Amino acid sequence: MRIPRFHPLSDMPMFEGQRKLRGHAFYPTDRVLRTLAPRTPRLPADEAPCIVFVSTIGHMVLTEIDPKDLSGYGWTCLSAFPDGAEWGDVGYMGDIEKHRGSLASIWERDLHSNDANAAAAIKRILARYAPPPTVTVRGMDGVFVAEYSERPDAVLGPFDTDEMVQSLTSSGLLGPTAARTLVMNADVRGSASVRV
Repeated sequence: MRIPRFHPLSDMPMFEGQRKLRGHAFYPTDRVLRTLAPRTPRLPADEAPCIVFVSTIGHMVLTEIDPKDLSGYGWTCLSAFPDGAEWGDVGYMGDIEKHRGSLASIWERDLHSNDANAAAAIKRILARYAPPPTVTVRGMDGVFVAEYSERPDAVLGPFDTDEMVQSLTSSGLLGPTAARTLVMNADVRGSASVRV
């Protein structure tokens, strides 16, 4: 086992048993660890510096890591239940670092997160859990048009093809082949038509 790194504000060792699997350090740099030292009273989310951790089971936005015992405090959000996200103590960071769930799911530090504060990180994460765009199907002379609603408050990624096909076929207006053709031919504006 490698010699551990120590917290810059204490003699608390920071072991990393899964660094090779993770591909990068679990703990942030010493400079960042110093900014995450607990404060009394705690800073509001729109002023608190943070680091973001991700896993297949969810997200953590940590605003504090105590140098005495490496316990974390922050906002946690489970992927399966984003409405249940909450602020609180997350426990010893060493337990989170060594956690390994099914399918090799591990907690990783989000190296691409450059959020100005915890509130910005939370807003960005919650946008990922926004409901998918709605689909309206209307028919005119055997031509069905799918229109995807706009969501200016969320970052839209590519839509899930199977989910859209299922939504169109469940309406009973299109069969699976026509629905798949419609979805696969959707243009950049988010609309397409197919003759059935």
